[in-house]
Amino acid sequence: MPAQPALTVSRRPAPPGTVVIALRGSADMDTAPVLARALQESLGATSVPEVLVVDCAGLEFCDSTGLNELLTGRMAAIEGGSAFRLAAPSRQAVRLLEITGTDTLFDVLPAAPILRGARLGGHPPLS
Repeated sequence: MPAQPALTVSRRPAPPGTVVIALRGSADMDTAPVLARALQESLGATSVPEVLVVDCAGLEFCDSTGLNELLTGRMAAIEGGSAFRLAAPSRQAVRLLEITGTDTLFDVLPAAPILRGARLGGHPPLS
């Protein structure tokens, strides 16, 4: 059985006031510290972002440990005055959110914003 890929996190270009971090690989018990550190660093920057977007397009797998880190990051963002968004979650990630009842806690974007001047205030419902 092939091992799940490790988690890598990279920062992507984003509109002013927005931080986008892109996840690639698996968010699980083994990689949770990587995710936790990336979220903390994104929110603990010199200038706190208005919006933190976690781009999940490259996230191949997420278990309850990864979800817990996302929930912790969401709470830290809210407490620090930042909005927290998930972008482009996979079917597996969406299913995890639904099964755990956390789908109502996250604002979900169909894709991560990358163009300067893109607005993230409100978001239309996903179909």
